[in-house]
Amino acid sequence: MIPPCCPGCRRTIQAATSTVPSDPAPPRPGDVGICIGCGQVMVFTGHGHVKAPSSQEQAELARDPDLRRAIQTFLDQAEDSP
Repeated sequence: MIPPCCPGCRRTIQAATSTVPSDPAPPRPGDVGICIGCGQVMVFTGHGHVKAPSSQEQAELARDPDLRRAIQTFLDQAEDSP
């Protein structure tokens, strides 16, 4: 099986970590991830594959306060990196 790649920067996705400690399950179809290489938001599609969110998914995700917080955390950490 070919490992999945970020739809933004094409970086190979080697792992996915849950933000919910009580649910450490692997990503399920429809779950959302953020690439640690470029910050691209991606949607897991099944069998470990990912895709860029559709326009409809982007609109839905833009209203998700948890995702907005996660993206801001990523951006803050990226700014602090040398």
